[in-house]
Amino acid sequence: MLKALFAVLVAVPAIALVVARSLDLPLPAEVGIVLMAIAPGAPIALQRSLDAGGERSFAPGLQVTVALLAALSMPASIALLDRLYDATASASPWHIVRQVAVVQLLPLALGVATARLLRASRHG
Repeated sequence: MLKALFAVLVAVPAIALVVARSLDLPLPAEVGIVLMAIAPGAPIALQRSLDAGGERSFAPGLQVTVALLAALSMPASIALLDRLYDATASASPWHIVRQVAVVQLLPLALGVATARLLRASRHG
């Protein structure tokens, strides 16, 4: 789990920053790429990781862990980017928690609940 978290929270954003800066992109495009890299993984990434042969028991745990850590990782990453870009952006941890809950955790929970209900109705 620690290796995966390092990859998602540190390595991918660092690579995105290096690549975006090396491409001599307009500043808004460069910043956009880096912001996408620091954002918690999209819910579709869970299914893609499973389709690619990811461990069925590990992928959902990683998705939830990254989503929960976003309240800490996003503000910290944005603070670092502020220094790098000499900017004044900020991110409220509570705003991020609300967003992650609605966009990632709620759909994931509904999917799990639906799967369990369907499984129970087949066996019941």
